[in-house]
Amino acid sequence: MKWEVKHAVTPSQEELAQDKCTAGALMATKELQQRMTNMSVDDTRDTGKMSTLQVIDSMTSTKDLKKDEAGNIQPMILSKEERPHEHVFQNIVNFRDIGSNYNDDCKNQIMRREVFFRSGRLDDATTKDLELLIKTYKIRAVIDLRAETEGKMGSDLTNSFPAGLVGSNIASQIADNAVGAIQSKQKDGRKHRIRSRVRKHKEKKAATRAPTDQTPSDGQTSSSGEEHAPTQLVHTVNGQVRDQSGTESDSSSDEEEFDPLRVTYYVNFAGSNFRYNSVWKPLPYKLKLKMLGYVAKGEKPKAIEMVGKELIEPKGLKGLNEDFIDYCGEEIVAALRIMSKVKNYPLLVHCTQGKDRTGLVVAIALAICGVADAFIVTDYARTQEGLLPQRDIMVEEMRKTGLSPSFSDAPPEVMYHALHYIRRTHGSIRGYVNRYGLTDQEMQSIRDILMEPQFSHATDST
Repeated sequence: MKWEVKHAVTPSQEELAQDKCTAGALMATKELQQRMTNMSVDDTRDTGKMSTLQVIDSMTSTKDLKKDEAGNIQPMILSKEERPHEHVFQNIVNFRDIGSNYNDDCKNQIMRREVFFRSGRLDDATTKDLELLIKTYKIRAVIDLRAETEGKMGSDLTNSFPAGLVGSNIASQIADNAVGAIQSKQKDGRKHRIRSRVRKHKEKKAATRAPTDQTPSDGQTSSSGEEHAPTQLVHTVNGQVRDQSGTESDSSSDEEEFDPLRVTYYVNFAGSNFRYNSVWKPLPYKLKLKMLGYVAKGEKPKAIEMVGKELIEPKGLKGLNEDFIDYCGEEIVAALRIMSKVKNYPLLVHCTQGKDRTGLVVAIALAICGVADAFIVTDYARTQEGLLPQRDIMVEEMRKTGLSPSFSDAPPEVMYHALHYIRRTHGSIRGYVNRYGLTDQEMQSIRDILMEPQFSHATDST
């Protein structure tokens, strides 16, 4: 897909809220929705039509709609304040420009705009959504913090941001590999390195290269008669490279420079260290046997629900974040290290809801930039509104995994608690990320990328 340089116009939170309210409150039937879709704003300029148009807003109910003599509903148009905005996503929730929001909050131009974004999952992104990501926001790299067993990525998204497997629910991902985690745990914890093998973006050479039996080109057939699907290599935080089919291949070389292809980096945030120490180890012996029984009988949903109800629910969001901080430090640093490379920007980081895992990574990145806790919490709290369009779906997903509706919320005190917990256990944000391998040079690189030049060297991560 060809790059186009366009300046993004980020809608305000009030505008987004109006659109969400409109979508949920106005369309009582598919017929009404279709009529609204077909009604062009330009129709308001036709004085002949203005006399029959009825202006409606989020407070309009079906009984308020005007009808003609035949009983047909008269043509409608949204009030000016609630008309759809050009840069609103259709199926991506909780999206926002972190730098722009911070500058608006602090009434200063400290962070760079249009370089650092966050959102919920991209699995259901429409063609229009992808065009916004690529053409308007110019996203070059995506960091997906979910487990490889979560979610399902559409072909359009895979082609736009080459990727292998993606993901869905915290409790599901935790329980999925809890049994295997105990066997794979190492004495000093699992060590992660970012390694990559990305094919070079050389279109002229690719167009003239003749396929061989050993290396069929995309869509070609080998001498054995088997058709080979196009292979797309992606970065993954496990010392291996995963192609689009999910096949892993060893990668022993250090990270290579690559041409500016759009790419997805996978960081399995709640990895084996978290699953073992946060789930398997504290699980009572009887519940371990019960969980193994569910798995043996192929009743995975029951195992997931049990883990959620017995372990995660009692901890609450504050306790869950404490476990993330204690057992996911290497994964957090892996994401931050990706963020220290200027070639990856503009960059989007997401998980399922863009709330807990994304929230911690973004919070620590902002803290590295010297952003005060109050503004970090303000950014996190925006998630509550950002997830409104999918709240009912989220609550149902949580219920199936043994979690209460509160796990779909983003209370400010949860992020305050997480930041204070890091400082209480590690002395400072810097002390925490240093412990897991992030260097001061990499931290400075993050500041240089995310902040305006005059501010990037005047901060201290506390």
